[in-house]
Amino acid sequence: PRTVRDTMRNPLLFDFVARHATREEDKHYLEQWRPYVLRINAVAAAMIELAEDCHQKALLIVKTATDKIEALPEIDEDTFKFERQRSLDALRELAEQIEKTMPLTELQKLETQLHEAVTAEHYEQAAQLRDRIRHLREDGPTAPV
Repeated sequence: PRTVRDTMRNPLLFDFVARHATREEDKHYLEQWRPYVLRINAVAAAMIELAEDCHQKALLIVKTATDKIEALPEIDEDTFKFERQRSLDALRELAEQIEKTMPLTELQKLETQLHEAVTAEHYEQAAQLRDRIRHLREDGPTAPV
C-alpha cells in the first residue's frame, strides 16, 4: 500500500516541477521516469488485488497502466525509451501471468469436464454436462468460483 501511495504522488511532483522549474531542461528531466513510476504503481496495486483473489481488478489495473504508458508523448531521451519499453514488457508479462492464473468460471469448468467425459467415452455423463452447460449459457455468464 505504501508503494501505491508513493508512486501516486510521484507524477504529481513531476507535474509540479514541469510547471514551476525555471530552466527548460529541469522542466522535462523527471518525465523520463514516468513510465517506471506508472509501472511500479500498477504492479503494487495489482499485487494487492491478487492477494485478495481479485484477478479481474488486477488485470484491469495492469492493462490501464499499459495504455497510459503507451499514450505518453515520445521523448527523445534514452532513459525514457528504455524505461518505457521495459515497463511495457513487464506489464504485458504480468498481464499474461494474471490471465493464466485466473480462476475458471463454472461454465469453463463444466466444458473441461465435458471434454474429459467425451474423451473417456462416458457419454451419459457427457450428456448431463452438456445439459448443464446449455442451462448456464441460457442464464448468462457466470462469475469465477
